[in-house]
Amino acid sequence: MVLILQSKTYMGFTALVYPSFSRGHDKFVGLLQTATQEYQQGRDLLEAIRQKDQKTASTLIQAGATVNQQDSAGRTPLMLAESQQDEKLAQSLVQAKADLGIRDFQGNTARMQAAQQGHLAMVAKLDQLAKDEKEKQERSEALVDAVGKSDLVRMKKLIEEGVDINFRNPLAQTPLMLAALRGDCTALAFLCEHGAKVNARDQDGKTALIMASEGDHLEAVACLLQQKAEINAHSSDSFCNALMVAASKGNLSVLNYLLEHGAEVGRVTKDGRAALTLAAQGGHAEVIEPLIKYGANSGAACWGGKTALAIAAENGHLAVLEALVKCGAKLSVHQGNGDTALMVAAKGNQRLAVEWLIEQGASVSAVNRRGESALMFAAKSGHVAVLEALLKQGASVDVAKKAAGPR
Repeated sequence: MVLILQSKTYMGFTALVYPSFSRGHDKFVGLLQTATQEYQQGRDLLEAIRQKDQKTASTLIQAGATVNQQDSAGRTPLMLAESQQDEKLAQSLVQAKADLGIRDFQGNTARMQAAQQGHLAMVAKLDQLAKDEKEKQERSEALVDAVGKSDLVRMKKLIEEGVDINFRNPLAQTPLMLAALRGDCTALAFLCEHGAKVNARDQDGKTALIMASEGDHLEAVACLLQQKAEINAHSSDSFCNALMVAASKGNLSVLNYLLEHGAEVGRVTKDGRAALTLAAQGGHAEVIEPLIKYGANSGAACWGGKTALAIAAENGHLAVLEALVKCGAKLSVHQGNGDTALMVAAKGNQRLAVEWLIEQGASVSAVNRRGESALMFAAKSGHVAVLEALLKQGASVDVAKKAAGPR
C-alpha cells in the first residue's frame, strides 16, 4: 500500500493522478484519496507513540486512525506501545481493532516481543486483551445469530450483558443492517429501541434503508423511516439511494412509499443516472408513471447525455417506451450528441423499438449534429432488419447505400 500510494513515474505522477485524467473514475480517485489519508494518519499515530505523545495518540485513535499501520521495520502502534510498557495505550489500541497477530519484519508479534524483552506484565496484559477480544467476538457472533433467528429474548440478554449493538462484521454491516437485509421488522424495531444507529453505513456506504429497499421489504422500509432513517441517504461508492435502488429493481410498492414520504426524484448517481434513468435501463415500466408524477423529468439528459426514452430504446424495452410516451416524453427530443431515440434504437439493432417509435410518429429523416440519420446508423452497422423497417417507412435508399459504403 505504501509503495503504491507514494511511488511516482518519471514525470512525477502518483497512482492518484491517473484516474483524474479520465471521466467516470471518481470512485477510484475517492478510494485512493481515502487510502492516502488513512496511511498518513497511521504514520502520524506511529510518530506520536514514538514521541510518547499520549494526547495526540489518543486523539488519533478516537478519530479512527489506522491502528495496524506498520513502519519501515514492520512495527505496529501496538508493538511500540508494548516496547514502552504502556498497558493503557495497548488496551486502547486493541479496543480500536489493533491486530494482535500482526508480525514485524523479523516475524515477531507484540506478545512475542514482550516475552523476549522480559516484559512479563505486558505479556499478561496482552494475553488478557486477546482473551477479552475473543469473548467479545463470540458474543457479537451470538447476537448476529439471535438477529438471524429473530430471537428477541436472546438479543435482549446479550445486549444487557454489554454486547455492542452497533458492532460491525467484516463488511462493516451492523446487526440492524442484517435485519434490514432479511426484512425482519420485529428485529429492526427491537434493535432501534435499544440504541442501534439507524443511519450507520457499511463499507460501501449503504444504510439499512437502502438494503431494505433493495430487498423489496416494504414493512422494513416503513419501520426504518419511522425510526428517522435518512430517506435520501446515498451510498459512497455510487451515490445510489433507496429510491434509486427501488427504481432499478422495479420494486413498485417500496418506490411508491418512498415517494409518498418525501424521497427526492431529482438526485443522480455519480455517473449521472437518476431514478427514472435506472428504471428505463432495467426495463421496469411499472415505476415510470409514479416517478414522473412526483416530478421526474422525462426529457432530462442524464447518463452519457441520454434521456430515459433513449435508454429504453437502446435496450428495446417497449413497455418502458410506451409508459414514457404516455406520460409526455417527446419523441423528437435530441440527446447530448444530437441523436434521437429512433437513432439510438437503430444503432442498437432494436427492430421492434424502431417500428414502435415510427408508429408513434418518430421522424425517419431527422439527423443529428453530424448529419447522421437512423437509416445511416442501421446501414453502417449492418442491421438489415432495422434497415428494412426504416426503408419501408420511406427512408432514402440513396442515403442507405452511401452510409453502407462500397461493396
